Parts: sequence; structure tokens; C-alpha cells
Amino acid sequence: MAGINWGISGSHAKTKAEEESIEIKIETERISGVLAGLKAIGKRVEEGEVLLFALSAKLKKSLGALQSLAGNDNELSAEALKELDISVHLIKSIKQVIETDICNTEGFLTRRSGIIFRKIEKEVNNG
Repeated sequence: MAGINWGISGSHAKTKAEEESIEIKIETERISGVLAGLKAIGKRVEEGEVLLFALSAKLKKSLGALQSLAGNDNELSAEALKELDISVHLIKSIKQVIETDICNTEGFLTRRSGIIFRKIEKEVNNG
């Protein structure tokens, strides 16, 4: 009789272990999906940092040029006005990068942030 009880207990233990193994596999898959999402968000944050650095460098250069073009008179030259326009555009681009939501309320990466970052990146590289 003891052998039958051990056999039944062993069978229950084996079934429980298999169920736990399946649960672990499910959680592992779920966590790997979350981890992939976090890596994508981290990459997008890095892209934003690179854009902000590049935009800041261009803005610093533009403001330096603007200061050198600004005369003592009340009117700005056409070249100074152009440089002022560039500076304003760079400031707006910086604001847009800062205000762009990288992920939504559910924690998923937004497509819009990628589109905006690519657009601004092209402007930075072409301008």
C-alpha cells in the first residue's frame, strides 16, 4: 500500500512540477517582450539625447554668428535676420524633441516619436 501512495504522490509532484515549468516559460516569454520594449525605449531616449546635443551645438554656433552680425544700430542686416530665423527654428526643434512622448500611457514606444526624431535628424544633418 505504501508503494501506491508514493506512486500517487510522485505523480502529483511531477504534474505540479510540469505546471510550474509551463508557468515559468510563459513568464519568461512575457518578460523578454517587456525587456525588448524597454531596450527600444532606451534606444529612443539615446536618440533624443543625441539630437538635443546636435541641436544645442548648432544653436550655440548660430547665436554666436548672430551676436557677431548684430551691430549697434537698431536694424539687423539680412544676414543677421537669416541667422535669427535659424536660431528660432533650432529652438523650436529642441522644444519639439523635449516635448515628444517617447512611450504611451501603456508603456509602449510611440511611432510618432520615431517620425519626429527622424525628421529633425534629417534637418540637423542637412542644415
